[in-house]
Amino acid sequence: MAIDEKPGVRHAVTKNFIKTTNLISTAYFCQHIFPMYQKLSADPDEKVRKGSAEVIGEIAKISPLEKFGQILQEMFFKFLKDSTSKIVRGTAYQNIGPFIANFKDS
Repeated sequence: MAIDEKPGVRHAVTKNFIKTTNLISTAYFCQHIFPMYQKLSADPDEKVRKGSAEVIGEIAKISPLEKFGQILQEMFFKFLKDSTSKIVRGTAYQNIGPFIANFKDS
């Protein structure tokens, strides 16, 4: 579904990442879910990127930061500097607190 040609389907995938992570192992998350999230965070469709920006704090919370911390930070900065979408930038700024909170102990 994450590679569906319809942006609405890809957007729904981003909105449901967190629900699925409670049902899978960390290894599966690292091998399959995180790469899918990473791809969707750079999607050409604004709504898909916005959906990715909305959940980045939750993704950071469940991600092993020693493995994905730097990648997550780079993705977040891309959201903040999205040159084509004010909505994506605004969503990233709305989620900056939850995102940063995940890095306080690392």
